[in-house]
Amino acid sequence: RDFNMLQTPLLPMILGIILKIFGNELIVMRITGVFLISFIFFMIYKILKLFNVNSTLSLFLVFLIFCLLESVLCIDYNFCVLALTLSIIYLEIKYYNNNKFNFLIGFLAGCCILFKQSTGLFIALVSIIIKLININIKKDFKLFFKTVSLRICGILIPIIFLILYLLYNNAFFDF
Repeated sequence: RDFNMLQTPLLPMILGIILKIFGNELIVMRITGVFLISFIFFMIYKILKLFNVNSTLSLFLVFLIFCLLESVLCIDYNFCVLALTLSIIYLEIKYYNNNKFNFLIGFLAGCCILFKQSTGLFIALVSIIIKLININIKKDFKLFFKTVSLRICGILIPIIFLILYLLYNNAFFDF
């Protein structure tokens, strides 16, 4: 409540836990940033491989993206949202007809909201609306509502966690 924050507090909460475990040092933040950025590049590579892009070309493209973004790479809520969005994209592409991952996709979209509410809300809405593309016949509506309900439940869990956290700390109205 004492600090003015524009984004939702999931990243500071996660970083607080990491700093508590590994020590309150700048190197811990740098290493955490390296893991985040490495995960982003790994997900880009995996998505390119899903599209059957040659391994050499995939590595070159990832390296090119790294060279373009080198000066701005750090631990940041925007990069956390990017990492989760790439994970959602990977799950959507790899498990296109598999409904096992709908809750996980919703949960990741809900976590996007907790990293940054503006882009997170957009990602959550898109993760729900994207299922409209697959509806062709009436029997697909039942599958659509099942899929959407699982995704909405996944989205709501992180949001409910945040609301409970804010209420517990008497910070809801300040937020």
